[in-house]
Amino acid sequence: MGRKTHTWESINNATEVLLAKNTYNEVGQLWKKELHNGLQTTTYTYNERGWLSGSSSPKFDLKLRYNQTTKGALPQYNGNISEQEYTGDYSGNRWFTYQYDALNRLTTSAYNNSNLLGEQLAYDKMGNITSLTRGNYGTLGYVYDGNRLSSVSGFKAGSYGYDANGNATTDGTRGVTITYNELNLPLQVSGTGTAAYTYDAAGNKLRSVQGGTTRDYIGGIQYTNGVIDFIQTEEGRAVRKSDGSYAYEYNLKDHLGNTRVVIDDNGNNTQRVVQEDEYYAFGLNVGRYTLGNKNNYLYNGKEKQDVLTDEYDYGARFYDPVIGRFTTVDPKAELYRMGSTYLYGANNPIRFIDINGEGPGDRIKAARSMTGTPYKQETGSNRTANTPEGRKYMDCSEFVSRVLAADQVTDGVKGMNTKDIKAFVGNKDQFEHSNTPEVGDIALWDGHVGIVTAVDKGGKIKLIHARGAGKDAKENPYAILPSQYRNSDFFGYYRPIEETPDGKLDGANMSTTTKPAKPEEDNRIYNGGTLKEAPVTSTRRTEEQGHN
Repeated sequence: MGRKTHTWESINNATEVLLAKNTYNEVGQLWKKELHNGLQTTTYTYNERGWLSGSSSPKFDLKLRYNQTTKGALPQYNGNISEQEYTGDYSGNRWFTYQYDALNRLTTSAYNNSNLLGEQLAYDKMGNITSLTRGNYGTLGYVYDGNRLSSVSGFKAGSYGYDANGNATTDGTRGVTITYNELNLPLQVSGTGTAAYTYDAAGNKLRSVQGGTTRDYIGGIQYTNGVIDFIQTEEGRAVRKSDGSYAYEYNLKDHLGNTRVVIDDNGNNTQRVVQEDEYYAFGLNVGRYTLGNKNNYLYNGKEKQDVLTDEYDYGARFYDPVIGRFTTVDPKAELYRMGSTYLYGANNPIRFIDINGEGPGDRIKAARSMTGTPYKQETGSNRTANTPEGRKYMDCSEFVSRVLAADQVTDGVKGMNTKDIKAFVGNKDQFEHSNTPEVGDIALWDGHVGIVTAVDKGGKIKLIHARGAGKDAKENPYAILPSQYRNSDFFGYYRPIEETPDGKLDGANMSTTTKPAKPEEDNRIYNGGTLKEAPVTSTRRTEEQGHN
């Protein structure tokens, strides 16, 4: 089915390293991951519903409990996590119990029957946090003007101001002012110091200047003050050493994609912990140990801004873990079905994640990025490879398979035809089947499939789909009935049954997602800056299970 089994990498023609070997169980779930030529192995377990119940490795062990509790928590039967227990070399053995309200919002995160790392929350009708008690810090009180946070009282007090687009331009809790570009992304932050950001036209971050340190971001390669710092890999990063060679580091993550432990091979093929981190429920970071070059890709794998704000860069907007909210409006706010457009993870951060800070338009955004692709039915790696050649042509099922992978509904591109997709979305534990369309749905016919982008009052839909031979993938300009798209049996609409307003499945996906490293030209110049480093060549190859 096109599942990735092996990933190798070589930098500057050095000896090839087997980054990861993946083994799957009989129903296609990741069962075992072996890192760095087999140096470290993680095994995964699932309950009878297919929900992740644990991951076990020598340096980080995780247990998740739902209805079968051992620490006195109220059992949860709807997918909410009632207890979490983990063990690390520097954090030791920790466990948490969780409580939720009737809307599945987290109300209590209790840590080992003490205040440390615990949180208690209350909300208004729109999902805005009205109070947050955190560990031994004390309680934050929130005051709103509509859904905009106007002030915070307590251990982190201050007021907020906004521009006409709803972006927070002043943050009194930190004493900073922020200006934004046309994409509502932070351009400059000023306070006791300054931070400045440069983006391309699509909003991808190219450069940050914080506290006198300049970082350049080029296709997964990160430069610090003009010199290569590290190269992102599928399982962590390769850190440049003083002699010009690279040391591979691997991120051991929890069910939410939070970086918990970073290991390397210690130069002698033995496991060594080089960093360990813990988090409050809404992402506030507590570092337990760091050796050498600190990894700032932490909560959900997002980069922590280490000067002035300590916020996380989610791509579409920044997230503030101190107050548990985004600081700007969701770019897809018009697609929200409920709640404030500033809230994070449906206020259930133990179960849900936000991939890039956008709302339910994630699948639509992915589909629109592939419009114009010529139609062609292909086989083998051309249906699954994330390469220019693999993306050159698509039929309708490959198109939707790539959308699901981009939205991280699946772990990588699956080589599915329409029958395979019908079987995949037919899993009643993961997908809801409906005859009433919603934005972002998978619309499925006998022999055809597409993504719903709009729904009118009469139930007519706009669709993005690969349309057939001689035609490019396109978003239809008018809403019409399913029978007008295709003269074949229509099976209905499918959506992830446990997705949050940001459009993601329950956060039990253990894969890491980073931008692939690739060769880049030297002397990249923008804002008057020139990179000093000569080009680096990072070669990656993968092996997959055969396509059926």
